[in-house]
Amino acid sequence: MTPSPENMGPIKTTMEKTFSHHRNWISTQSPTVADIVQQYPCFIDIPSLLDIVFGRLFDGKAEMFIRRSSIIPKLKQISILEKGFVSSLLDQTENQNDDELCHSMLQVLTHLLPPTASGRGAAASTRCSMKSAMSYLLDFVPHGTSIPSLCNSNEGSLRTHQPQLVCIGHLNSQARQFIIVVRSDKVAIPLHDDSLTCALDKLFTFFWVFNVACPTQLASFFIFLEYIYDLTVSTSARRSCPSVGAHWQASGFGLNQLSIYRCPICKQPVPGEIRKLHWHLRVVHSLSDSQDNTIICSQSSCQRTYHNLNSYSRHLFRANIHMGTIAQAICRTTL
Repeated sequence: MTPSPENMGPIKTTMEKTFSHHRNWISTQSPTVADIVQQYPCFIDIPSLLDIVFGRLFDGKAEMFIRRSSIIPKLKQISILEKGFVSSLLDQTENQNDDELCHSMLQVLTHLLPPTASGRGAAASTRCSMKSAMSYLLDFVPHGTSIPSLCNSNEGSLRTHQPQLVCIGHLNSQARQFIIVVRSDKVAIPLHDDSLTCALDKLFTFFWVFNVACPTQLASFFIFLEYIYDLTVSTSARRSCPSVGAHWQASGFGLNQLSIYRCPICKQPVPGEIRKLHWHLRVVHSLSDSQDNTIICSQSSCQRTYHNLNSYSRHLFRANIHMGTIAQAICRTTL
């Protein structure tokens, strides 16, 4: 059924009635994004269906990022003491429009919540740069770029196969348009939203509705968004990997401060606070605070190397601060 003003209501009603059927298919069969839009092309024609399905998945949580848009100025406020690149970004925000300000604050977030490594093991030692991390979330192409061409791997600055937002044109242009692009599946969903905030909301719901894992490089950013949306830890697996929040919480970097850490030496879970892991390393593995030892962090996909117990413990404290306290500090005065 081709959408039109006359049948828009029936299409949405049909999607709501078939909710249980298509959610069961997506969660149990793990179809690709291309499979889903082939079965339900209305997602491309009516992007607002993402809000309806997400609202059914999480009652009352649809468009949460939009409703909590006061997070943006709050983020600007807590970043005022930052230096270097963040400071220069804040200096440019005085005369920015809403979209430009949102984009600047997204860049600030990539500094407050640094991007994670793009893999595990030896490959994980090469960390994703801040600039590249933003491209995994939002990319820009010139005015006049055709929407079908966005699915080509040579379009845009990053050849990512994960879902991302692409903005055709400049943020200060009235003619700019936001598209959700999944290059690996040759799927592009033009959004009818007027603002970057609304487009980000659609992208976040897309990952959940289509059962797709977020880019590893943006794990900490999406944990932040899960906190903004007030989502509980997911108990259902998403295609390619578990829910980002569940994955990081199981590793000890959760927003809810799950007191379980994994020993970097014996790999055993250590219940309790960071200081208990510190005690475990000292007593069980005979490490001293300042003695030279090679400790490779085993929490999530971190894989950073530390040369003594004190520096490793400080790393864990900083990680918890970045993953939880920043989000809580922003939300506490805005919810």
